[in-house]
Amino acid sequence: MTIHVFGNKFRAKAPAPAGAPPTGAAPGVDPTALANAQREVQIANAKAAQAVREAEELRRKAQEADAERERSMVRTAVTNAAAKARALNPDHVVALRAADFIVHNGKVVSKADPARDVDVCLAEFFGGDGKYLLAPAVPGGGSGAPATQVVQQSQPADLSTNEGLTRLTRQLTHAMFSPPTKAAAPAAQGAPAGTKPAGT
Repeated sequence: MTIHVFGNKFRAKAPAPAGAPPTGAAPGVDPTALANAQREVQIANAKAAQAVREAEELRRKAQEADAERERSMVRTAVTNAAAKARALNPDHVVALRAADFIVHNGKVVSKADPARDVDVCLAEFFGGDGKYLLAPAVPGGGSGAPATQVVQQSQPADLSTNEGLTRLTRQLTHAMFSPPTKAAAPAAQGAPAGTKPAGT
């Protein structure tokens, strides 16, 4: 009798065959239906995990797109400000200063002080350490036109002084190497009264 009971307990602890429905189900529950429900739960969990991964990927791509859009706004703003200040190479200014700016409320402003926009910051920069990045100013008001030479009326040279001798030498040199001026030809309005044509 004791041996038979021990054998029954041993057989009860043996693992169920593969693919067999779960044992120990509540009374009135179909073990096959329970197994199918568990598989459906696992599939739903897997789909939910996949959806979470896809959402994370979409969020990452959106963040990268926003960051690239802001970088493009900063590059454009710095380039425009550098061109406005007549920088020799606006791209060089972008490489030097673009990292100092961010986009805040739709405007490109200083990263250190969002109250100051890109134009103000770069104007101060070009007025100080960044002055070497600007094109040289054009003499005569910056219009690019050659400066007008003022011709002074020559004064008689005082040959008793070195300054007078130098001035005389300059005047003579100028007279020797300057192109001759063309005299205005008299208009032929007819011979003066009482003058006979040549050969008569």
